[in-house]
Amino acid sequence: MVIKGILHHSSRGTKLISMTDFAGQVAYYACHQVYLSRRAFYIVVIDMSKGLEEEVGNYHTDRHNPEGSLFHSWKYKDYFHFWLQTIQTYCDVGKTHTVQKSTDSSGSFHPVIIVASHADKVKEDLQKMFYEKLENCLSDEQSLKNLISPNRYLKVECPPNNLSPKQLDTMECLRKCIVETVERMPQWGEVIPLKWANLEKVLNEMKGSGMKIILVQQLKLKNEDLPSDKDLDYGLRFLHEIGQIVYFAEEKMKDVIIIDVQWFVDAFKYIITDEKHLARESSKNVLINTGRITEYELKETWENSKNKSYIEHKDDILPYMDRLGLMTEVQDDASGLKYYIPSMNRTDFPDAYKYTINSREKTSIMVFRFKTYLPHFFFFRLVVNCLNEWEALEKKLYKTQHFTR
Repeated sequence: MVIKGILHHSSRGTKLISMTDFAGQVAYYACHQVYLSRRAFYIVVIDMSKGLEEEVGNYHTDRHNPEGSLFHSWKYKDYFHFWLQTIQTYCDVGKTHTVQKSTDSSGSFHPVIIVASHADKVKEDLQKMFYEKLENCLSDEQSLKNLISPNRYLKVECPPNNLSPKQLDTMECLRKCIVETVERMPQWGEVIPLKWANLEKVLNEMKGSGMKIILVQQLKLKNEDLPSDKDLDYGLRFLHEIGQIVYFAEEKMKDVIIIDVQWFVDAFKYIITDEKHLARESSKNVLINTGRITEYELKETWENSKNKSYIEHKDDILPYMDRLGLMTEVQDDASGLKYYIPSMNRTDFPDAYKYTINSREKTSIMVFRFKTYLPHFFFFRLVVNCLNEWEALEKKLYKTQHFTR
């Protein structure tokens, strides 16, 4: 489990920390990038009563062992590795920070707090070795060890009843660790323009009134006491970074502000978890296992959610989903417009193609090679961008693959 904590500055000068608990089901992983921010610290919770070499699916088949997916048969150490890679990639943290107050004696900033749970189920000698085991399962090549520190590592128990005085002391240590981590972040003490705070207040009021999306021009008309055009763009980008809104100052999106972030994420959630869609026969429609959904199915899924705003704002939502690599339009000569969802594709790459690539034979297959690590979310965005630029020679697309060198 991963929890994100982010620092906010109130109009009264106080500093607030908001916490977000990331959904555990792998189906949601593709949209986690919406919440990841370089302005946040992260708490990674791992069950120390489970062996790092054990497959997570042995305990949570419904959540972590989807047949045919990228995460099939992943071990606990794989998820730990995955989350640190994700944090390092999206959050611009670690060894690049040089601000003195943001470092420990080693000169590295550690934005990740590790909480090892279920200590009450593990022998004391094994508890002492657990942090070392976590550190040893990280590759030196990716500098992931720069993200963690034994000073940001706590062991907690999970009793069925009220916490004992000792357990309460542990919770107090965790609270102090969070405060110390936040105070060492580069954003601590950052001065924010007053008009940005006013902008945040106005957008929160609109969200509270039930609005999901607003056009930039509408925002200007509703409140004249907002930043000028250039400063408004900076203010919107800042609010996007701290997770208050979703906004990209790019073509097709620069005029639209998504006020309700959870509403936007739920729009994608309904697509990938809709049971009626998953149960359809291939003779009627393309199965979700191929990562494709027709425009009719998309509309029907959003209508079934009983939230009319998704259909109403369909043309505003889709460019953002495309930009984030969640889904994109693909043309199918047989049945018209479809949408491709890279994270849902479970179609295996043919063995003949794997052999061709691994043997480095000449081929028309487009292959991207990376020396260390390419985040899955980046790969999805890469696929979406390729499909926007070029037409695939074969209509069949395959899931993300990892090949030997």
